[in-house]
Parts: sequence; C-alpha cells; structure tokens
Amino acid sequence: MANGSGDSFLAGVILGGIAGFAVGILLAPKSGSEMRADLLDRTDSAREQIWDRTGSAREQFMDRTGTAREQMEDLLDTTTQRLDEIRAEAAQIASTLRQRVNRNSAADDDGMPVMAEFETAPQVEEEERV
Repeated sequence: MANGSGDSFLAGVILGGIAGFAVGILLAPKSGSEMRADLLDRTDSAREQIWDRTGSAREQFMDRTGTAREQMEDLLDTTTQRLDEIRAEAAQIASTLRQRVNRNSAADDDGMPVMAEFETAPQVEEEERV
C-alpha cells in the first residue's frame, strides 16, 4: 500500500466520525426536563382539542333539545286549545239537548215527557274545570 491511500483512508475515517457525531447530536433524545416539558405541551394540546370537540357536541345537544322543547310546548298549547274547544262544544250540545227535552216535556198532551229519542243518549253534565 502506498502512503497516499493510507492517508485517504485515515481522512475518511475522521470525516466519517465527525459526521456520525453531528448526526448523533442532532438525533439524540432530549434531556429529561425537556422531554417532560414536551409531553406536558402535547398533553395540554390534546386536552384543548378534546374540550373543543366536547364543547361543540354539547352546544349541538343543547340546540337540539331546545328545539325539541319548543316543539313539545307548541304541541301542548295546540292540544290544550283544541281540548278547550271540544269541552265548549260538548257543553253547547248538552245545553241544546236539555232545551229540547224541556220543550218536548212541555209539549206533551198527556203530561208525560216524550223522551224516546233521548233514552239511548247518556246524560252530559258540565264538569268544573280543573
């Protein structure tokens, strides 16, 4: 072997060692305190993302339940109003039937009420409203 090729080999080993050292320093793990700080940052970031997502889901839930509540209240109001109308109609029908019965009773020549057409109909009495 010639002296020139030995020098080249030695130079290659030295340069390779320096390059390996530099790469090792750049890729070496962080110190303990740096690693803990990095983990805390990542944990905080993950916690914020979870909080944002659950907050968004919570808002959507509240919006939907609010809409459902409004719809149920509207339905209840409509149903109550219709029930009041039916009660008023039933009271009017009962009053009309009572008047007809009284007219028929007064118009009978024998003094006996004419009730044949009303015998199958149940008596309707007005109830006190609760």
